[in-house]
Amino acid sequence: IKVHFNLEHPASRARFGSLKEELPKIVEPLKRAKDRGLFLGVVPFETWDEKVIEEVDFILKRSQLRFDFIDTFIEVFPPRVLSYEWMEKMIAIKSPEISPLILEEIWERFKDKKLIGIEVATIPKEMYGKPLTLGLLISKYYFSYLTQISQEIPLLFPTQLYVHPDDLQTLADMGFRGIVIGTVVTSLDPDKAYKVASEFVRRAKEIRLKGEQREEVMLDEI
Repeated sequence: IKVHFNLEHPASRARFGSLKEELPKIVEPLKRAKDRGLFLGVVPFETWDEKVIEEVDFILKRSQLRFDFIDTFIEVFPPRVLSYEWMEKMIAIKSPEISPLILEEIWERFKDKKLIGIEVATIPKEMYGKPLTLGLLISKYYFSYLTQISQEIPLLFPTQLYVHPDDLQTLADMGFRGIVIGTVVTSLDPDKAYKVASEFVRRAKEIRLKGEQREEVMLDEI
């Protein structure tokens, strides 16, 4: 589960405030989630500037929040976070112009810094919510990463496009190792989100039981 601060989510248009604004709402739910063994991540900002630097360090280092990993775009990823040994890191990319070879080199140099995956979030905002097609999977937004990055590097597919749980097998066959689901597929209704997330988890487990590529499901946008 990823928790957001200091941004407006481009898919849901939900606004996530500062740590001071959001902390009273999330401390108890996060404690319950940790007690249930859930893996908790944080997206601490959208733009890296002086106003959020101090708060971000506080978010990442505050033991009360106990985040397991950080996920943010490589364009604004603070380099020093790579040295934070207590948390894992997911790198997201939003420009299809970023070279797969460069990403692979970065991974090779920093893989001992608890990198857990690359989120291929390259779909432009005006395409959010459109249905996933094979044409898009072989387009510039995904295909170069699937074909030019080593299969040892976990590539994650975020649901900027509408994806059905039955699409997971094809995504695994294409080379994705996980999926990040959010409001494009779940909606903002809690009951519907639970039902949809459960179905994604069920399909992912079926794929793993069949001995196919390992699939994980991450619930985005809380």
